[in-house]
Amino acid sequence: MSTPHADVIDVAGVLRGLVRPLYLPSALYSVGVGAAIPAQVLVGLEVGLAAATVALVIAGSGVALIAGTWWGGPVVERLGERRALVVATVAGVLPVILLAGVLAAGLPGAGIAYALTLAAFNFCDGVWAVARQELMAVWVPAQVRGRAVNTYGASQRAGRLVGPFIAAVLIVAIGPIGGFVVFAVAVTIGLVALLAADEPAHMGESAPPTSGVSGDVRADVLASTRSAFWVVGLGILALAIVRAQQEVLLPLWASSAVGLTAATVSVAMGLSLALEMVLFYPAGWVLDRYGSLPVVVACLVVLSAGFALLALPGLFWVGLCLIGLGGGIGSGIVKTIGLQLAPRVGRPRFLGRWQALASAGAVLGPLVVAATGTVSLDIAVWATVVVGLSGAVWLATAGRRHLVPRST
Repeated sequence: MSTPHADVIDVAGVLRGLVRPLYLPSALYSVGVGAAIPAQVLVGLEVGLAAATVALVIAGSGVALIAGTWWGGPVVERLGERRALVVATVAGVLPVILLAGVLAAGLPGAGIAYALTLAAFNFCDGVWAVARQELMAVWVPAQVRGRAVNTYGASQRAGRLVGPFIAAVLIVAIGPIGGFVVFAVAVTIGLVALLAADEPAHMGESAPPTSGVSGDVRADVLASTRSAFWVVGLGILALAIVRAQQEVLLPLWASSAVGLTAATVSVAMGLSLALEMVLFYPAGWVLDRYGSLPVVVACLVVLSAGFALLALPGLFWVGLCLIGLGGGIGSGIVKTIGLQLAPRVGRPRFLGRWQALASAGAVLGPLVVAATGTVSLDIAVWATVVVGLSGAVWLATAGRRHLVPRST
């Protein structure tokens, strides 16, 4: 179903206006996140932790990500988007400086400093996610939201793709801490770029009031969206679980079941990430023209089909490509649906809880592998397929009334 008056919006102009205040800072920030991902494991091993302990600390730090997104809403609501980003960035960078100092001086407590750094990194990531989503609500007209948000998702993926390569150079020079150093530098530069940029000329919804709204009114507004949050949120939770398996189950399957070498696994992961970039703009166009329901259902179906093909003989590479394309279809779908469902009053709080739900799915994804993969990775693959298809069916039926726009 087409969006009314979509033809009066200068799409290219809107997207150009978002480059400096949104896309460039997001890409820079994502470079840092991409650099920190390998450092999470390498630094943990360097400080003397066992592999199982490193995995446990990384899993535990996921709680900080959920907390960052959950509390990010009230923080953004109280401080405003830009000040919240300043606070989150400082909170994320200072522990990195502490950890680097402890490692350089050979001081005791490196394990504690490492765990603190992971928690701070994830908390910072959560607040950044909520604040940027609120900025999109303020800056992006609803008629082009799909293309704008999907382009934002592409900028994140591009940054994550580049980050590990930059980190590799610094890791060779100063050791595994180099990945966290790249994170600290990249997120700081991204923050400066965002603060220095002017607001775009095209605006979306005005910022919600942060004062003068009674608690009763705010509670009533949030209560009116509770049904949509949980009904649609269950499908989004399934999507987040399946997406997390691209980073956990896919490389495990490639290495253990298919028998690829470490270098080939890296190439396979790079191919999957590269394919995500192919469909982000077409999927955004479909979002703007037909709404979010067909896109999110297609995303879940294609991802599920990709994982199913992994388990079939000789079809690993076909499944890998489908997983990449499925990720590209849904490159901005979680944020787009969140903006679609969020009330104007109390919007940052709603968006924080929405992101927390998606973050919980990202944490649950590895737990699916842990619960089933100990018996067989085949069971983990098929459990992922079942979760994905169940999410698609749920959204296509129960979630339909919340996601299909009404005729005007």
